[in-house]
Amino acid sequence: MRSVAELPLLDPQALERLRRLQVAGDPDLVAELAALFLDEAPQRLAALDGADTASTRHLAHSLRGSAGQLGAARLAAACAALEEHPGPVPLAAVHHELEAVRPLLQALAEER
Repeated sequence: MRSVAELPLLDPQALERLRRLQVAGDPDLVAELAALFLDEAPQRLAALDGADTASTRHLAHSLRGSAGQLGAARLAAACAALEEHPGPVPLAAVHHELEAVRPLLQALAEER
């Protein structure tokens, strides 16, 4: 199994899968999803910061799924670790990976 650091910030294959779903004439799907993710991420992280163990697992699972669908592989892996072992160290890793991938997602969102 690869470590989080060995994973790409954004998985080009995941982005390509999303691009294949694009309907001609519609707004850019990847850009829309990236913008939505960036809009919702701060609230999700704020909810994680004060959550109990069960809520942390649920919120981390939800964030992991969204990140994974968008191709944010390292963020998804950090969320999976938090889901499995709630605590301050995995939570700090989620914050770190979100900040690392944020500029890439912002660039995608600006393609709208």
